[in-house]
Amino acid sequence: MPREKAIMTYGTAQDRLRAAAVAKLHKLTVSGWLLKVIRDEYRAVYGDTPPEKLNAEPDQR
Repeated sequence: MPREKAIMTYGTAQDRLRAAAVAKLHKLTVSGWLLKVIRDEYRAVYGDTPPEKLNAEPDQR
């Protein structure tokens, strides 16, 4: 699957270290682990429903 756009988050140095520690446990990069968490949570809530059918709009802050 091609990379299209970045998903960004902000956090403290401690947050980054926590994410790195958890990602390492799963033998993933932090980016890979975050995407896995997002995809797993989405699947648990919405199953195979395409996101465009949910009328979900990205946060435009």
